[in-house]
Amino acid sequence: MNHSYVPSHMEEQISKEYIKRDILKPSDLTVSNIAERFGIEIFHYPYASFSIKRKNQHFMFLDTGLPTMQFKLLFSHELCHIIRHAGEQDRIPPSFKELQEWEAKNFIKYATIPYHMVHYVKEEDISYTAELFDVPLPLCKERLINLAGRKNYKKGSIFTHLVPALSCY
Repeated sequence: MNHSYVPSHMEEQISKEYIKRDILKPSDLTVSNIAERFGIEIFHYPYASFSIKRKNQHFMFLDTGLPTMQFKLLFSHELCHIIRHAGEQDRIPPSFKELQEWEAKNFIKYATIPYHMVHYVKEEDISYTAELFDVPLPLCKERLINLAGRKNYKKGSIFTHLVPALSCY
């Protein structure tokens, strides 16, 4: 796979956080490993999941009875709140809460198939990639479409394609 594209800010942030914690290969992407590396304590909570951070401590309240793959996706969603969001959702305006939830949903595909691991991706074999990263096929397909869509997104390339006069610079 040609990985010559500019990753999004979210992709960069996730990869930096993972690399900093020595999460470098697909086998490192287990819930228990990521939780340990980020210092997250997980509690069984059979209701709507949530996460909190207090000073340097991170806590997730998740339904630990979910199937493994669903649990991993829920964990990734809550990981977004820990990494990217400040404050408590019950104290922010509803529209900002919606934005955070949209971002957390989007975060899942980047956290489960992170940018710094795309060299493991087999673009032509979605099943292999989904199994390797232990993600559902639809999520894997969406991530591969995302990767393919950003191949040509290099600094300035969009503008030179849209405005031919800029291609001489």
